Amino acid sequence: MPKLFCTRSLGSIVGYFSAGRGLPNFSLSMNPDFLISSRILPYIAIVDDDPSVLKAIRRLLGSCGFCTETFASGRIFLDALHGHSPDCVLLDLHMLGLTGWEVQAEMAAVGYSIPVIFITGDSDPAVWDKAIAAGATALLRKPFSECQLLEAIALAITPILI
Repeated sequence: MPKLFCTRSLGSIVGYFSAGRGLPNFSLSMNPDFLISSRILPYIAIVDDDPSVLKAIRRLLGSCGFCTETFASGRIFLDALHGHSPDCVLLDLHMLGLTGWEVQAEMAAVGYSIPVIFITGDSDPAVWDKAIAAGATALLRKPFSECQLLEAIALAITPILI
């Protein structure tokens, strides 16, 4: 079952993005429920079959003010898309069942244009070319830094926030 996590601490995301990185300056006195329900806070889906990766990324992004939802498989994620779609998806390439490549291909086939950030432990340079050809916004190789992840997300969601 997917887990939705929204933080009510907005200071970190405002500090990161309000310095010209896409998120408009807004008052921290605004009602957090309004910010979440009106989609002012970005909603990020995390798809990985490793529970420790899901937990770590969810905690990091939650501490930065993102709403996150975790999915333990590509199929669970695709099934959940019918009700709502995220602003960005972090998608592991090598999962049991559907791979990240297959999930992204299914999303494209049905017309979803959600920005995808692939994450992988694969060090093969050809993976980068394949990811770009598949339409990925970014490819992050594990282990990646918090800064690399936040910069990739900022790149992926900036057009949505403008």
